[in-house]
Amino acid sequence: ISASISSWAISATLTSSVDRTSLSIDETLRLSITLSDTSTKRSPNLDLLNTDFDVLSSNQSSMVRTYNGRVATSTEWTITLGPKKTGTLVIPSFNVDGIISDALEIKVSASKPLVHGQQKDISIETIINKDSVYVQEQLTLTHRLMFDASINVDQLDAEPVELDNAVIEKLPDAKYQKNINGKTFYVFEYSYAIFPQSSGEILIPSLRWNLRIAKSSRRSLFSNMGNYEVRRQRTDEKNITVRPKPVIFPADKPWLPAEGMRIQENWSQDPTSFKLGEPLTRTIIVQANGLTSSQLPKFTNEPNTADIKFYADQPVLKDEQREGGVVSQRIESAAIVAAKTGDLTIPGEEIPWWNTKTDRLEFLHIEPRIISVTGSANNVDQTAQNSQNLQNTNTVITNQ
Repeated sequence: ISASISSWAISATLTSSVDRTSLSIDETLRLSITLSDTSTKRSPNLDLLNTDFDVLSSNQSSMVRTYNGRVATSTEWTITLGPKKTGTLVIPSFNVDGIISDALEIKVSASKPLVHGQQKDISIETIINKDSVYVQEQLTLTHRLMFDASINVDQLDAEPVELDNAVIEKLPDAKYQKNINGKTFYVFEYSYAIFPQSSGEILIPSLRWNLRIAKSSRRSLFSNMGNYEVRRQRTDEKNITVRPKPVIFPADKPWLPAEGMRIQENWSQDPTSFKLGEPLTRTIIVQANGLTSSQLPKFTNEPNTADIKFYADQPVLKDEQREGGVVSQRIESAAIVAAKTGDLTIPGEEIPWWNTKTDRLEFLHIEPRIISVTGSANNVDQTAQNSQNLQNTNTVITNQ
């Protein structure tokens, strides 16, 4: 057995080679590792590459050859690598069952500067709508990918946008064409609404994007076939200052930093003419630009008394992701039953919110309403039954 192992070790070789030894930080190289004349099932440890490189893809293939009646086998691993930094990087030695490959040095330079007026064939721009926001205020982030129309990008692999202590909502993508110096470029915009949950500083990190370029001009965008090369891009990092809630905002009220808010009151019938014991439904709709529906609190206070009873439905919550951010709604409905004739008062509400466009405190108002209740003693006996029916049949609406 020892002789067999020794004989195999002498004949087997493990070699590493690359298609280039000099490249810029936004380019890739291809590493080939070949193990010849062996039947071992082991593989080189590719995790050793993670110190200096991102492993973008990996493929294994085997070959069997017959020479002078002898069968020779070999295994090849082909790995696409992207450098993590500039300078002299090392592809380490690999060891497979005692067979060792040579280490390789790779020279990585910074991205080449453009000639004045020249446009990159592929570029990514990172755009934020503001560099300072209040806690829980909406910040919009857009990554704009632009590439020459002659380039066949058939796959995009982008690191996800992930932030600690922030809520992230995906916004609709945009796709269009742009003419630059007589050349057509495709533009893809990927946007997000970000809601920081604590004051201080927040860092939107630089993210790695890998674009697979089909070499055949007959490939359609985002198909998965054909020979290709990988082009690497990185988004810019952005620092955001997150300010605390202003001290002038009422401390006992929910904090609502929005670009715009409005309120609407609807009634199922004319609210000026109540009939004793008969329910009317009041619906309050609050819409906010730049807030999610989960940020919208209960707006109405229903003080049940001996004279007026409120029977509230479950609120309806809606979110719409638009090009410029999130638009949300909270819909509160309640059946109101008067148990006494005469003039009664339904109290109003004052709702503070912070206008992030004008940077000032504003208020929404539900005005108090005086209702005139008419009816006779015959309606009084029916009031209790109507109240019980409303408690039993209130609609439960699923949040949307």
